[in-house]
Amino acid sequence: MKATLHIGRGTVKHNDRNFNLDKATHIDQTRKNENFYINRYMDNTITFEECERRYYQENYLQGLEAQNEKYRKRRQYGYVRSIDDLMKAEKTQPKEMILQIGNKDNQPDKEILLQCIYEFNEEFNKRYGTNAHILNIAIHNDEKTSHAHIRFICDYTAKDGVKKICTDKALKELGIKPPKEKEKTDRYNNALQTFTEQIRFIWNTIIKRNGIEIDETVINPSRKHLTVLEYKDKKLQEEIENHNKQIAGQGVEIRQKQNEIYTLDKQISTKKKKIKELEEKLYSNAQGENFKNMCPVFDEER
Repeated sequence: MKATLHIGRGTVKHNDRNFNLDKATHIDQTRKNENFYINRYMDNTITFEECERRYYQENYLQGLEAQNEKYRKRRQYGYVRSIDDLMKAEKTQPKEMILQIGNKDNQPDKEILLQCIYEFNEEFNKRYGTNAHILNIAIHNDEKTSHAHIRFICDYTAKDGVKKICTDKALKELGIKPPKEKEKTDRYNNALQTFTEQIRFIWNTIIKRNGIEIDETVINPSRKHLTVLEYKDKKLQEEIENHNKQIAGQGVEIRQKQNEIYTLDKQISTKKKKIKELEEKLYSNAQGENFKNMCPVFDEER
C-alpha cells in the first residue's frame, strides 16, 4: 500500500464542498455526510473561505495597510492590494496538502485515516506551528479513494514586529534549509523541498504507527505518470492559473483606469480652482463698476 502526500495550491471551495455538486461527477452525494470538516476557529457556521479571510485580516492586515500607505504616498496606486488579493496571489495564498493512504482498490477504514490525520495535525503544529499555520482540514469519504486536504499558510515576523507571508523566510526561521545548501536556491533546490520531505516522513511514520504497512519506495520525481490525486490537483491548478491570469489581466486594466481617473480628477480640480479664481476676479471687477455708478447718486444726496 502506498502513502501519498502532495503539496500544491488547491481550491478552498472544493474542500468544504461549497459549490454546485451536480457538476462534480466524481463525488457521490449520497456519502457527503461521511465527510469531515474542521477549521482553526472551530466554527461550523463559516465556510473555509470565510475562515481563511478572517485569519488573513487578523494577522496580515496591519502589514498590508502599512505597505499600501507607502504605495499611495509614492502615487503607485497600481500596487495597492486588498486582503482578497493576498488570498489569491501565487506567493501569498494558502498552500494545500493532499494526504492519502492506498487507492480505490486497497485502502484502510475511514476511521484509521481520521486517526492518522488527527495525529498528523498534532505533530505538524508541535514542530512547525510557530511559522506554519493550519487553517482548515477536510477529509473526503465521498470519492472513490478517501483522502484529506489540509490548507496552511507560512509566515515570519519582520524587523518591525509585523507578520508577513513568505514561505522561504518562514522556513528559514524554522531552521529548514534547501537540500543543497551550497548551491543556488531555485525551483529545483529550495527549503520547501526539504519541508515536504520532512512532513512526508512524519506522515509515513504515523501511518505505520497505526499498524498499516506501506511501500516507501521513492518514485522518480521526473516520472511521466502521476498519481490520480496529483493528476487531479495538476489539472485543477491549471484551471485556477488560467482563471487567475484572466483576473490579473482585468486587475491591471482596472488599475490603469483608476490611475487615469485619478489624473483626470487632478486636472478637473485644477481647472475648477482656476475657474473659481476667475469668477472671484470678475465679481470683484463688477462690484467695482457698480460702486462707481452709485457715486453720483451719493453726491446728489449730499
